[in-house]
Amino acid sequence: LLGKRPNTYTLTKALAEVQLMEDARRLPVIIVRPSIIGAMWRDPLPGWTDNYNGPTGIFAASI
Repeated sequence: LLGKRPNTYTLTKALAEVQLMEDARRLPVIIVRPSIIGAMWRDPLPGWTDNYNGPTGIFAASI
C-alpha cells in the first residue's frame, strides 16, 4: 500500500499533492507543510500512530 513511501504521513501528503496538481492546473497554488505532526485524534483509533518520531515519541515517553 505504501509503495516507496516510508510511512503513512508521506503517502497521504503525496496523494493530496497529486490530487491538487490535477485539479488546480490553472490556479496559483502553494503547498505549506507543517513542521510538527502528531498522532491521530480519532480515526482509525484515538492516538493511533505507526511510529514514535518527533512529538509523538516525546509524548509516549512521558506517560
